[in-house]
Amino acid sequence: MAAWRTLHQRLQTGKAIDNVNQELFVNEVNKWREILKRLIVVITHLAEHNLAFRGHSEKLYEHGNGNFLGQVQLMAQFDPVMRDHVKRVAEKAVHESYFSKMIQNELICLVGSCVTKTIVERVKKSKYFSVIMDCTPDVSHDEQLSVVLRVVDYTNLDLADCRGQSYDNGSNMQGKKQGVQSRILERNNKALCVPCASHTLNLVVGDAAKSSVTALGFFGLLQRLYALFSASVHRWTILQKHVTDFTIKPLSATRWEARVESVKAVRYQLPEILDALTALREFAEEKQDSECASNANSIHKEMKKWPFLVSTVIWYNVLFHINKVSKLLQSPSVSVEVMRREVLAVIAFLKDYREDGFNSAKTDAREIAEKIDLEMAWPEMRQRKKKRQFEYEGREETVCTAEDHFRREFFLHMVDTTLVTVRDSTDQMQNVMQGKELDECCHRLERKMNDVDAEDLKQEIIHAVKAFPPHVSSPFQMLDYVYSAVNLPQLELCVEQKWLGLQPQAAGQEGMGPQTAGKEQQAPRYLPAHSSGNSQSTPGLY
Repeated sequence: MAAWRTLHQRLQTGKAIDNVNQELFVNEVNKWREILKRLIVVITHLAEHNLAFRGHSEKLYEHGNGNFLGQVQLMAQFDPVMRDHVKRVAEKAVHESYFSKMIQNELICLVGSCVTKTIVERVKKSKYFSVIMDCTPDVSHDEQLSVVLRVVDYTNLDLADCRGQSYDNGSNMQGKKQGVQSRILERNNKALCVPCASHTLNLVVGDAAKSSVTALGFFGLLQRLYALFSASVHRWTILQKHVTDFTIKPLSATRWEARVESVKAVRYQLPEILDALTALREFAEEKQDSECASNANSIHKEMKKWPFLVSTVIWYNVLFHINKVSKLLQSPSVSVEVMRREVLAVIAFLKDYREDGFNSAKTDAREIAEKIDLEMAWPEMRQRKKKRQFEYEGREETVCTAEDHFRREFFLHMVDTTLVTVRDSTDQMQNVMQGKELDECCHRLERKMNDVDAEDLKQEIIHAVKAFPPHVSSPFQMLDYVYSAVNLPQLELCVEQKWLGLQPQAAGQEGMGPQTAGKEQQAPRYLPAHSSGNSQSTPGLY
């Protein structure tokens, strides 16, 4: 043991017999540490800016070797450590360059693990957390899970501390039987789920567009129209000569409410589009392009039919209202109460449109038909005859006109499907938004959470009316004010942690602070109008 202690002391003081070798060893270790630090900085920079790492080549100073090696080459021009390392690698003086794709992937995983660990530690310190998740396929068609701060699904956090969750409205996430939200609620019924308003109307329109063969054929024709003109520069030039106000748009596979732009161009410029199709057909015939001429002639005939024109007007009216509300719900300043009110307004519009929308759509379509000399007639349809099974059955047959068939199979089916889908999507929202009186809402929250005192929460909310200045309106502003304000003894942290900071903000939250009206302060949407002990009308709280 004495010999080992002596060796340890000599190594510490630099008096060992191989001191020169020890210095070389330490210098080599420090050199590689400095190189790895620079490589980690490069990886962090590329990851923050969402840039690709590799290119077509994996060698230094070759064209197309990617952003990672390009950053290394740029750093080598100014940094002596990296310059020396790159020079030795280029001269093949060393075999370990740490530039390979395997090292890049390993460093990316290590950096990602450090970021995840930091987030988990921060969430653990705050104890309560909410869950918001969304999945989408990347360019390689692999499903990628997006994780936001406050959103943790694979760490060692205690699920019993979760107080909120929100996902897109896919059945795998929002399903009542086997969805993620239902499984989390089985383990913790305090993790209240708020549906994402931004995805709600997307799924509503998506279901409506698949509700009938006519709806599928309508959007398929619009996609064919765009594909025909966008196939070449000459075709697009022909379109621009005739269509000047709204250009035709491709259909989006995910943002269904954005299809209003593609329908809008046809709704208001159908005569111009028909003229462009005629010009394109003539141009294709001159160039002896049989496929282009056939497609242009086919689309022209389909678009110059009365059912297509009526479908265009109906779809534009529905998509216009849904798109307007969807854009509002995606605003970061919208509140849960506004979200509920706007979705209910969509339901009311669809109910009214179901009764009077078909006739009004025919009136609007008639004005367009007169401009293009379109025959306002429904196509003849074959009458189905019911086979008599017994002699005593009557011979009377119900005559169904083409217009009645179109109204029943397309219009009513589409509107009813939309109504059913939007009602199903708002069931959970209605459960969250029940309650009008402050006292009732606080006691509902107490019964649900079991760790909130209703009377204390009620008094804290009443005192909060006077605590926040008029310019503080959104939840984020209120939380920032709580953290920054020094003299707020009347505002306890349970208001902040148990209500303001815990609800998943699917479409943003707003309207939770007082506003100035004359000389009096108006209460937030869930606060009483004054600081008395009486219960006030407070829609939006549990």
